[in-house]
Amino acid sequence: MKFLASVAEFAEILRESPWSERSSLHDVLELAKANASGEEQREFVRLVENSLALRKH
Repeated sequence: MKFLASVAEFAEILRESPWSERSSLHDVLELAKANASGEEQREFVRLVENSLALRKH
């Protein structure tokens, strides 16, 4: 469930939802990394890492 919460939080951040005002991609990454198991979930972690890298440029 915690991994799925990280996916939902990521979606809210992308939508610029008011529900994500206190969240960050760093929070999403931390939660996803801590709860990822399996290749598909690790791919999501890489997606979040890439999103963070893009925001720095």
